[in-house]
Amino acid sequence: MDNMSWKKILFCFMCFISVGSLAWGVDEFHEIKKIENHYLKLKDQYAKLDQKRAHLNGELIDAKEKKQEALDSAQTVVNNSANNKEQQSINIKMKQDIHTAFKGLYNYTPDTFNKRADVVKNVLSDKLNQQYFGNSNAKYGDSSNVSSRLEQLDIYTKTVQGSKLQAMVNVNYSSKYDSSDSWNDGQSMYKVTYDSQAKKIEKIQQIYNKTE
Repeated sequence: MDNMSWKKILFCFMCFISVGSLAWGVDEFHEIKKIENHYLKLKDQYAKLDQKRAHLNGELIDAKEKKQEALDSAQTVVNNSANNKEQQSINIKMKQDIHTAFKGLYNYTPDTFNKRADVVKNVLSDKLNQQYFGNSNAKYGDSSNVSSRLEQLDIYTKTVQGSKLQAMVNVNYSSKYDSSDSWNDGQSMYKVTYDSQAKKIEKIQQIYNKTE
């Protein structure tokens, strides 16, 4: 076999190797491309799942917050209800004590005037009892032959400040001298301070008085 034939055989063999390598390279390229596409697809799916998970987490957090808000609101209603009941109870007690006090102070005759202290002592503070009935205050020593009767009592509660409650009290009363048969009408208004802890009337301040 001459040199020319060997060259042709070698050339054909090299061509065959080149074509095979090229075909293998193309297949490898397509395989790599598939892997890349699969990776991108998986990456996209993961991103969507991650987005969905974040959305679900947000909804879960929102649901928990709304649940807590609902629980807080319910507890506030319970607390307010309890506070309202307690405040109503205190207001009732205060009005009862004010009624007792003014009934005792305004209903008297010359014979019962000095017995008023026994009627009101349990609803007035020690200081107020001393102010009204202490020996140093001769103003309340006798009735000067006057009789009095309570006609109407109106009590208006005001805003609570700590344990101190306030009320405006309107008193309509009648009075007369023993020597007279006619009763004279009168009206007084008072600002009353009540200690809800001690359950005592702490202060009685007259702010208006009119007698016919």
